[in-house]
Amino acid sequence: MNRKVVHLVRTTQRSESIEALIESPAGEPIESTEPAELWLYLTTNGIEPDCDEEVDAGIEAFVGEFEPRTHAALPAVDLSALKTSASSRLAQPNPLAVGRGTVPSQRRNTVRNVVTLKREIEQFEVKQLIVETSTTESIDTTLADTLWYRLPEIKAEVDEFYLLDCDVEAVSYDALHHRGLSFISLPAAAFEARTLPPEFLSGWQPSSSADEKDTVESKRVAMLLDAEPKQCYFNARRVLRSLPDYSDASYVEGCAVFHGSVTGEHGWLIKDGKIIDPSVLDEATLYFPGLEFSGRDQVRAFLQTERGRRCHGHPFHYAFGSFGRESTSFRQARDAAKNAVAYG
Repeated sequence: MNRKVVHLVRTTQRSESIEALIESPAGEPIESTEPAELWLYLTTNGIEPDCDEEVDAGIEAFVGEFEPRTHAALPAVDLSALKTSASSRLAQPNPLAVGRGTVPSQRRNTVRNVVTLKREIEQFEVKQLIVETSTTESIDTTLADTLWYRLPEIKAEVDEFYLLDCDVEAVSYDALHHRGLSFISLPAAAFEARTLPPEFLSGWQPSSSADEKDTVESKRVAMLLDAEPKQCYFNARRVLRSLPDYSDASYVEGCAVFHGSVTGEHGWLIKDGKIIDPSVLDEATLYFPGLEFSGRDQVRAFLQTERGRRCHGHPFHYAFGSFGRESTSFRQARDAAKNAVAYG
């Protein structure tokens, strides 16, 4: 077994939000719970955040009253689970029970509220820990993502520099200098499940060639469906789902360059060899496809896969790990967008 000291670095360009149904013991207001701690519990138990383009500072919690009809499909958590000590959480599976699509029966002496958590990271965060691995297990970026989200008890330090991506650095273990760090052992077998099946990774590769944007048509469909600002993925999917003449169009997720200098994940359509973007009408936008879903049938097929089922309310690249890292084509799209900014 090898011991390495690993630095995990995480950044994001957008604010993220999570909405969940929270049950709290009577007399314990939800506002008294640390939003950052609640966020970590939700994200480590399979509730992935929605992305927005607005910029916020830190994590905020907005509490609203529970309405059975409106909030029936929200994931539900028991706030009393947050009482578990940090030490026991490291030694055991996370005790927080999370269910999707159903509302648990109302327990006595509890209060229900719908909580929306919002987070923005404008600077990159760093976690440092000792990792013991087999000699054949490399600590790559995919494993780094897994480590980050499975260890919420290791608090992240915030640096002053700003990066656009996640990264992982490993240095040799030094017993004198690193004795105060958290420690985790990672046998290779424990992470076999993190690798996506090859047929899943190869099934959604970009195949259409489109460099020209049809701005007139983009404006037409945007007005027709009353496209919402900052909802690029869902605007494009609504066009595909709602307009008969778009049933065979391709839904694409990848990266774009806005205003010549701002890069970000984005969603759009390709129809008759042209880019249709109901969310961004600027003709100067550059598009770099990372994933492509040909028509409604392929979108349905994706949403029926094990990973795709989680993406009904999320961008599809979420099925390929944090920032779509497990998809080679999505990583290439991000790199191409960054190179377009760097080299003009």
